[in-house]
Amino acid sequence: MSRGSFKRLLVSIRRWLPTPAGALFLVAVVVAVAAVVFGGTALGVAAVLTSASLVAALFASAARSRQAVEVELRRTRQQLTRLKGDAQRLRDAVGTPSPDLPGRPSAVRRLEQAEADSARLERELSSVRTSMQTQSNATKGEFGAVSSRLDRLAEARREDRQSTRDDFRAHEALVERRSATLRSEIDRQMSRSLRMVIGQLDDGTVPDRLLLLVTIHRSGSTRLIDVIRTHPSVRLHPTAELWDRLGFEGRRYPVAFSDLPGPADLVEVDRDQVAAVPRLPTFDYAGRSSIRWGVEKTHPQFADFDADAMVDGIRRLEGDGVGVDVVFGVRRPLDAMWSMHEFKTRQPSWYARLETAAIPSWIERSLRVIRDVQTELGGLVVDHADLPDGASLRSIASIVDPGMSSDDVTSWLSAAAGWTAPETRRQAPDSGFLGSPSEERVRNGPSGAWEGVADVITEAESHYLGITSASRG
Repeated sequence: MSRGSFKRLLVSIRRWLPTPAGALFLVAVVVAVAAVVFGGTALGVAAVLTSASLVAALFASAARSRQAVEVELRRTRQQLTRLKGDAQRLRDAVGTPSPDLPGRPSAVRRLEQAEADSARLERELSSVRTSMQTQSNATKGEFGAVSSRLDRLAEARREDRQSTRDDFRAHEALVERRSATLRSEIDRQMSRSLRMVIGQLDDGTVPDRLLLLVTIHRSGSTRLIDVIRTHPSVRLHPTAELWDRLGFEGRRYPVAFSDLPGPADLVEVDRDQVAAVPRLPTFDYAGRSSIRWGVEKTHPQFADFDADAMVDGIRRLEGDGVGVDVVFGVRRPLDAMWSMHEFKTRQPSWYARLETAAIPSWIERSLRVIRDVQTELGGLVVDHADLPDGASLRSIASIVDPGMSSDDVTSWLSAAAGWTAPETRRQAPDSGFLGSPSEERVRNGPSGAWEGVADVITEAESHYLGITSASRG
């Protein structure tokens, strides 16, 4: 390589930083920083990616330049090696002759010049290496500074987003507290209004006696209470006074048949909750009793499956001067279990937390409570199969009005059967309360869900047989 070519290479290397690639790198860094700070997350990320790509390209270009310089350095070393070899050969040729030997001064001068050129090239190569290392270190330092700055900006962005989320949550919590306060105030206002309505509903009369229907779910208990409500001596009291005194928790009348178009009576169906209960026709007959009867329907669940609590409530009401006649509503356990499953399938929100596999245990517990209450207090039993006008219903007629003639009882039950027939009943849309049974109600349950609780089903059937046998006895 000639001296002029090497100088041009050296100048090119020394001018490496102010090249367009270096300027493009600086512009990319500025764009990335500005985009992150002012341009939003998406643009900031795009700018960061662009800057990273440009930095990678810059390092690749620097690597290629360094590789070219290394090639030139190797070539220069090779030339130096050749020059040193030439110098050595000159020394060998010259040896130590007389100073007067022809050609010696010229050879010595060439040797000295070669050695001087070699030393100068070594210095220049060392200078080039030092300059390249300095520039490389500076570039790495600048890249590290830019990366640190971008990391700090990204962290600040994350902190801003977290702060925004925290502010939103705080605002949401504030809105929820204010909403809860508003709902509470609305509930208080509604409670006061309902108390006024219920106060107007209460005619001040308390039934002389009460028919208390203690039933398992899906045993036809709603139709049973409606059949009884058509008797002229019986009514569902407009307030929940007796219900509360019995200590029950739950709804007095199903929501599926409440608040529908047509004739209705306002009834306190739950504590501080009024609904329109359908008004049924009343069967009238001559010489009916003057005793005023009330009727309530409950399930063991409404007493938290506590037979003792239910018995205590009944005795407490009797101690207040209201006679209570208990009627137990039951059904063949497997049919009741399947009916519960079918209702839950039509209306999943009904007892949503009760899994299909737990239905047999629910029915078994209910029948156990009924059997315990029956053992303690006695009472009439109405089986689902006896609805709507079987012998047990005739027994209810004799309890309500012993003087009611057999013909009047027959006429009453016949009329009541038509008034309460499922095919004529109106239910709330999508309530699913009424529906067709499954074709095959097998013992292991829907899709085998009850295979592991066969002993529970057997226990429920034992309770059922004990209840119905005691009634016949």
